[in-house]
Amino acid sequence: HIGTIEGGLARTFYKKVGGPIPMIMNLGAAGYAQFKITGDSGSDIPPELRGFKDRVFALGPEFNIFIPGPRLTFLARYEPEFGARVRTQDSTFVFSLIWVAKSLVKHTP
Repeated sequence: HIGTIEGGLARTFYKKVGGPIPMIMNLGAAGYAQFKITGDSGSDIPPELRGFKDRVFALGPEFNIFIPGPRLTFLARYEPEFGARVRTQDSTFVFSLIWVAKSLVKHTP
């Protein structure tokens, strides 16, 4: 069993553009902690590693922007891992492009 805790902290910036909805940008940090809840077991696990619980942490910058005209959101995130125990350590890169189909908030004129 694996447990993951994710979170972040960001500052939001607004920029007026043509139309009622502004361009919205977020700049901040995102991270996670991932850890085994139960120790490794089974005949394929070397005896010296049985019962160990691995873990890793990651923290890095995140940026996203909502462009109202085409209703697109772009997200970029980089999270280098650190503090790995009984596992490999690397980095996570995330790039997302999202088309916002329709607002769920009812607007009144």
